[in-house]
Amino acid sequence: MLKDLANFSTKTDLDQAVKDYKTNVQPRLKLFEDFLGDFPFLAGDKLTFVDFIFYELLDIHKVFQEDILASFPKLEAFVKRFEAIPEIHDFMKSEKFFKGPLNNKMALIGGK
Repeated sequence: MLKDLANFSTKTDLDQAVKDYKTNVQPRLKLFEDFLGDFPFLAGDKLTFVDFIFYELLDIHKVFQEDILASFPKLEAFVKRFEAIPEIHDFMKSEKFFKGPLNNKMALIGGK
């Protein structure tokens, strides 16, 4: 899924890159939706470091397309559940939280 976004750093045809992204990412998100199933976290009932990586990956995709998870209610629920963890919630509301550029300024998305 990260490779789908990486193409935006190298392709010069933004319209084609967007089309490719939308075609390629949906089946991959479906795989993760199915894998997550009814568990709260990727490894089951307990939060692990993998959930932090997965959350970041989903968040990056949401920067590109805000409603990317609209067809994946279990992934949307995962994001909400992760952000509701008290320590994470408090950090995201603090002055220390920085939601800045994801890429260098030359990238087609996530740069400034």
